[in-house]
Amino acid sequence: MAGLDDVLKAITDATLAFPDNRLCRRVLAGQVTLPDYHRVLLTLFHISHEAPNVSALAAAQCPIGMEDVRDYLLRHAERVRDNWRWVLSDLEATDYKGPDPRDQFPIAPVQAFVAYNYYIALRLPAGRMAIIAMLNALLSNFGQNYSAKLFQTLSLKPSQASFFYRTQPSDDGLLDVLRKAPITEAQWPAMANAASTAAKFYTDLYDGVLA
Repeated sequence: MAGLDDVLKAITDATLAFPDNRLCRRVLAGQVTLPDYHRVLLTLFHISHEAPNVSALAAAQCPIGMEDVRDYLLRHAERVRDNWRWVLSDLEATDYKGPDPRDQFPIAPVQAFVAYNYYIALRLPAGRMAIIAMLNALLSNFGQNYSAKLFQTLSLKPSQASFFYRTQPSDDGLLDVLRKAPITEAQWPAMANAASTAAKFYTDLYDGVLA
C-alpha cells in the first residue's frame, strides 16, 4: 500500500546519490576556489529568493481538509523569507564584484528546479512538503561536513558564510504533518515522484554551477 514510506524511500535514494556531483567532489578534494563559492551563492540566491513564494503559492492551493499542510507551508514561507538577503550579504563580504543577481537570469538547471517547484505548488501542493523534506535531508546529511570543508579551504569567517550558518534544518514537525494529512493512496506515488524529480534537478544544478 502506497504511503509516506514511498516518499521516505525517494528521499533516501536521493540522499545516497547526491554526493556524486561535480561541486561536492571538488569540495572534498579541497579544490574549490572563491569564484566557485560565488557561483554557488549566486545559485542559492535564486533558489532562496523564490522559496517563500513557492511555499506560499502551494499553501494557497491547499483544498479544504488540508489546513495543517497549508499552515506548515505558510510557516515555511515565513521562515525562509529572508534567506536570499543572507546570500547577498555573503557575496558582499567576500568581495564579489559581479552583477547584482537580482538583475540576472539563473543558469538553466536552476531555472528548471525553480520552475518544477512552481509546477508542484500548483498541481500537488502537499508535494512541496516532500521537496522540502528532501532538501532538509540533504542539508542534514551533507551540509555541515561539506560546509566545514569549504570554509576551511577558503578560510571563510562566519560573517562570510551566514547563509550556511543560519539555514541548518530543524525538526519542525514536517513528517508528522504529512503522516496526518488526508493524502490519498493514489497521491503518495506522486508525492514520492515530486521528491525524486526535484532531487534530480537539484543535483543537476550542482553539476551545472561549475560548468
